[in-house]
Parts: sequence; structure tokens; C-alpha cells
Amino acid sequence: MAGTKAGSAKALQTIKERYGDEFFKNIGKMGGTSIVAVNPITGKALKGFAINGKASEAGRIGGLKGRKHGLDKSTDSDS
Repeated sequence: MAGTKAGSAKALQTIKERYGDEFFKNIGKMGGTSIVAVNPITGKALKGFAINGKASEAGRIGGLKGRKHGLDKSTDSDS
């Protein structure tokens, strides 16, 4: 029954029985408020790659490995 509407309804019923009606509300709240570190300059919360400073490194690597190098971005692709 996995991947069907009936399976989904059964799983939802099981989750409500085991963990209560506010299960999804609570896990969403935990994910949205979990702050591991705070940027001392801006005061913003740091999450994910930003915690250990790898966000800019990931962006740099993504830019280097882009597939559209050499294309002139100033011209329209229609003309």
C-alpha cells in the first residue's frame, strides 16, 4: 500500500495515534527554530553550510562547474 492515498491515510492515522495531533506542527517548529550559531557581525542565525563557512565555498565550486561557460549573458537568446 506504500505510495497510495490509502497508505498515506493509514500512515497519518498511525502517526496521530503514536505522537498526537500536533506532531507535524512540533517538528516544523523545531526545524524552523534550531539555531546552531549566530553571525557576530549581522546577528543572523547560521544553519547548514553557513555554520562552518562552507556556503561560499559551495557557491564557488558550483560556479566553476557550471555548464554554460563561454556564453555571452548580455545578449538575448531569442535573437
